[in-house]
Amino acid sequence: MDEPINKATLLAQILADPTAALKAFRPGTIPVQLIRELASDHATYDVQRFLAGYLDTPSRVLEELFAKTSSIEVLAALAENQRTPKTILQQLARHERSEVRCAVATGKAISPQTALILSEDPDANVRATLAENSAITPRVQTILSDDPVPFVRASLLKSPRLDNEIYKALCDDRDVTVQAKALLAPRISADIQLQWADTDELFPQLVLLARKQLPDPVLESLCLSTHPEVQLQAIPRKNLSADEMLGFARHQDIAVRSLVCRQEELPAIVQQILANDPEHAVRMQLARHPRLSHDAALKLISYGNPEIILALLQNPASPPAAIAVLAETHDQLALKLLAARPNLNDELIAIILQYADDDTLYHLAFRGIPCHGMSALIAKRLADHPLPTLRALAAQSRQLPVAIIAKLSQDTASAVRLAIARHPDAPEAILQHLVLDNDDEVQDAAYDALQQRADAARQRVMARHLSTPEDSAPAANDDATAPASAGGILKRLIRKVTGDG
Repeated sequence: MDEPINKATLLAQILADPTAALKAFRPGTIPVQLIRELASDHATYDVQRFLAGYLDTPSRVLEELFAKTSSIEVLAALAENQRTPKTILQQLARHERSEVRCAVATGKAISPQTALILSEDPDANVRATLAENSAITPRVQTILSDDPVPFVRASLLKSPRLDNEIYKALCDDRDVTVQAKALLAPRISADIQLQWADTDELFPQLVLLARKQLPDPVLESLCLSTHPEVQLQAIPRKNLSADEMLGFARHQDIAVRSLVCRQEELPAIVQQILANDPEHAVRMQLARHPRLSHDAALKLISYGNPEIILALLQNPASPPAAIAVLAETHDQLALKLLAARPNLNDELIAIILQYADDDTLYHLAFRGIPCHGMSALIAKRLADHPLPTLRALAAQSRQLPVAIIAKLSQDTASAVRLAIARHPDAPEAILQHLVLDNDDEVQDAAYDALQQRADAARQRVMARHLSTPEDSAPAANDDATAPASAGGILKRLIRKVTGDG
């Protein structure tokens, strides 16, 4: 503090809260003479508590406090004060109250003699407190490392200055809780981890796997453990080499072989081994692999197992050639799953359209899959389907006869009429009729189609005009060749379909 300290002010702060006063007055701020006056003139508990904890209190004053006080709190503060004489600390180390002895055990200036006294303390809490103290010697640490109480030995692991040989001994402690804490301690070296991984003892290996990070050599050793439960935890944490995957692909344990199937980068030769695995569970896991090879997929298909085929169809990474093989089976479940796959090509869509049932075709329509290549035969069948969704699907076919187009343009479902309005081959007369449709979306689609055709016609006329100007004059009988009314053409087309003409 910058201003000279007034005795009355200091005393008032101490009496108000001795703990707060210890924080307010740093060492070197209170004159020694003032400290002596407080000790001689004020023998109250608060003053004694402050003086016992203040780091600049002279040793002589601390000796007098020890002789006068019976307060456990004051004695504990004396035990923690670095200026307290060693002879007093040794007496406090034998005090009847364990709180006082614990305070001595925490002292950073504890002498070897005092520490030896406390290492044999009857209270395990006192010995555990001593074990955490970084000021004790390796000799005392050695004594405590053989303590009969496990948590006393484990407390040594909290010391930042624990002797390395003692730490190694704790890694092999007779109590599993102590051993586990030692193997999980942040200070453990890579060499010690590898040493315990190589022992092939189940418990230490499982404890090592509880660590968030493991050096590669340690993880490699754990992957080669003779204990399957260790391997099952270690293998997923390691990016296996090709040689390791080859070895594990032939492992006797099914679960280990299944884990190999989950490796992101799985060489084709390893996939081929796993595809030939005698266990269904392994083959199923391989069928879900995100980088499934062509040969492995074909081998999996050859088993004809419905579950594997289902997994292959649900796997977006299944090779296109393998999917094509499945499609050629014409199995309805396979076709339905095929219809749910992304990025269907025209060949697969054609197979689905030809062989799938109405439920699968409905799914295609629901997904909005373009079906312009639908055959005329299928389109004619679907044009009479009771579901408007499938009639709209039929309306996409580029092989749809004009008469069917005309019929669908009169459909009661606006979705069907909309599909016709968007049909690239819809006759102009039908589009002119749909411009007058009572559905706004159908009207707009038909109008846009007519506008696009008119723009294309103008561009063709302009192109001919630029190439042959002399032939560009309009013919005198243009009006005579104008198309008949939309209504007349449409009626004739409808009659052609219904047979009423």
